[in-house]
Amino acid sequence: MNPYECGSCAGRTGTPPPNAYNASRRGYAHGIPRQPFTIDGEPGDPVRLAALRNQPLHTVVGLEAGERGSSAVAIYTDEDAATETLRRASNPEGEPSAPNARARLGLTLDLTMWEHIELSGCAWEFDTNTDISVLTNFDLAWSCGFLFWGWRQLGTNASSFMVAIAWPYFGFRDRAGNSIAWILNPPSGASTLWSGVVRDLVPLGWNDRAISITLPGATYP
Repeated sequence: MNPYECGSCAGRTGTPPPNAYNASRRGYAHGIPRQPFTIDGEPGDPVRLAALRNQPLHTVVGLEAGERGSSAVAIYTDEDAATETLRRASNPEGEPSAPNARARLGLTLDLTMWEHIELSGCAWEFDTNTDISVLTNFDLAWSCGFLFWGWRQLGTNASSFMVAIAWPYFGFRDRAGNSIAWILNPPSGASTLWSGVVRDLVPLGWNDRAISITLPGATYP
């Protein structure tokens, strides 16, 4: 039976008929945060966010975002404004100079991403030697090729992550060019790296979206 002949079939798959209406979302897909958010410093709402679907947006959040009582998520229409917000908020002493883009990251990096929230499910690990081509295209990253898991492509399947890096900010881009970035915890004790853990990307509207890392304020990537 052709699935398009069943009017009550839910979640159908197959090839639409020639006269089928294409109901795909137009423009940029902006995830709507599940907590208060601002747009260019003004109180935001889902309707205004949806109205900006003709352009990429850039989000700045603290590591506590998504937790009860946390501060609002800051969304910007200008990427430079988002980067400046990160700089003002962290105000790091002796901030490292921007690295030059080259064959590899050139910064100490320890990054693990998980397919589920709370750092669970299949995990994909990256380090300083991971090639830029992979860090800027998660379609090239595969993991879990053992037992019942089978090989799994990261793609846009990340729901949580943990990072330690020699840079005060860390973030992701999606396929459309939208970005989100976190102000990381500064080095302390014996650690010389900035670090952070985000256990759930769902409240930020970024679950299953990230396709590349980004380091705001750096020349890479």
